Amino acid sequence: MTAEAKTEAALQKVTAKTAKGRRVLDARAPQVMETVKSATFIRGTTTSPLISAVLTDLYSLKKPDAVFQQRRNPVHPFEHNGEASIEFQTDKNGSAFALVGTHSKKRPHALTIVRLFDHRVLDMLELLVQRAETINEVKGETCGVGNKPCFVFIGEQWELDERFKHVRNMFVDLFRGRIVDTLDLLGLESC
Repeated sequence: MTAEAKTEAALQKVTAKTAKGRRVLDARAPQVMETVKSATFIRGTTTSPLISAVLTDLYSLKKPDAVFQQRRNPVHPFEHNGEASIEFQTDKNGSAFALVGTHSKKRPHALTIVRLFDHRVLDMLELLVQRAETINEVKGETCGVGNKPCFVFIGEQWELDERFKHVRNMFVDLFRGRIVDTLDLLGLESC
């Protein structure tokens, strides 16, 4: 099959044969108003307690728009065919993001954030976690389910360094949530 034939086959419009199939295709079609981006949290075959705690905390911040995979999955994002397994998991759950936690000798305590567009991997970011304070360790009130977290990026490296800009962009896009027109000051919580 030539490259032109592959491109033409990929561009062909899929038509549904049943009413349920039409509803599914309509839900996957581009929308005028973008919906909230959901995330799938995936534990790799081996995860450390530190990465498991980080995944759990990030899941609790994203909670109503997130799916946490309870089983361990043989996902290796940066290896051969690693993107295909992530695309399958996120397509199955209808997610625009995947957070994969793994631990190995080569990459200890690794958290990989994967952004997808049209159910294909757009970009990946790997963070190596050295230490973290979990939500359970924080004294006082913690965030409730469905609240938007507030991120503060202080320092000039967040504006000048391209790697830091990419990290900031990924976190802001991941936790963007629903767009609000007005803000109730009495409803603000401190986390």
